[in-house]
Amino acid sequence: MSSHQLEFMKKSPNIAILLNIFEEHLDHYKSFQGYIDAKCNIFRNQNKGDYFIYNIDNETLVSNMSNTNQKLLSVSVKGNKDANCYLKDDDVYFNNEKIYSRNEKRNLKGTYNLNNIMFALCVCKILSLDFEKAKESIANFKTLPHRLEFIKNIDGVDYYDNSIAT
Repeated sequence: MSSHQLEFMKKSPNIAILLNIFEEHLDHYKSFQGYIDAKCNIFRNQNKGDYFIYNIDNETLVSNMSNTNQKLLSVSVKGNKDANCYLKDDDVYFNNEKIYSRNEKRNLKGTYNLNNIMFALCVCKILSLDFEKAKESIANFKTLPHRLEFIKNIDGVDYYDNSIAT
């Protein structure tokens, strides 16, 4: 959800994810803290049995997580071993168990997409979903047109159309 959708939210989902907080949309908010507060509404009204999955690498986010009573799961693409889910070398670990390799077939290229995959794998763990089916879905996922869309390999070089990326 966007910060604009979260700004006036009074309820939170049972499983909430917050990937990051950076200085954005300051033309709308009176301050950076106002933007942070809006983003944090995703988890602010969760209950004891709910889950909040967050990016432990984002210091702004971590410093604004107070009075949380839900179950916390942290993700680190930077290899922070204090995280529940972290990247070490080429492998993704969940509670120190290898669950995925960055070298597995996937159409979602780049470290930021691997980070998104790690969050999705955390949800799979929470919901006790079939990991082999999850990995198959990741491998077969097709990107939207013009969003890291594979075009062609020419002389060993892969070409992608990413013309509508922000």
